[in-house]
Amino acid sequence: MGGSSDVPALRRGLAVLRLIAGKAGPVTAAALARELALPRSTTYHLLAELADAGFVTHLPASGRAMLAHLPAAQVRALFPNRAAFVDRTGRGPAHLPALRGVLARERWRGWAVEDGHVSAGFASVAAPVFDHGGHPVAAISTTFRHTCPGAAECGEHWPDLAAATLRAAVELGGRIGGRPR
Repeated sequence: MGGSSDVPALRRGLAVLRLIAGKAGPVTAAALARELALPRSTTYHLLAELADAGFVTHLPASGRAMLAHLPAAQVRALFPNRAAFVDRTGRGPAHLPALRGVLARERWRGWAVEDGHVSAGFASVAAPVFDHGGHPVAAISTTFRHTCPGAAECGEHWPDLAAATLRAAVELGGRIGGRPR
């Protein structure tokens, strides 16, 4: 192939893959950007290309369903400071203590609720899928149009929709040899 060449985008992409491969669970784009000292926009572009090529999988509206079942130290590593939190719509936890409270409620309830945190006008319920060791490896979410009256969340939990989502998550977990918590 001749002499070596300098291909920074390839090196950055490989660095992203190496970092992800070294983690036991999901990694946020913010954590990748921080650990690799990359601009966020560059990180998102690299992840989009890697996802299009099938090398990484994006875990949308369903991330908290998985986060709720990760060890506290891993959650702290993913969100070490306020800069790790992305505020897209003015809703949702903005710091680690608030996130811990949300995750504790969602872990106890068994499913996560997101009401306009990622995209205004949409809500979702999500349930984790566990592997054979009881670790969250995926999540199933049901996303739908929803707008609360006023600027605040309306506190809906959609238990009927969550029950169907939970059944699907348990079924998928069973198909991969997982066990529910």
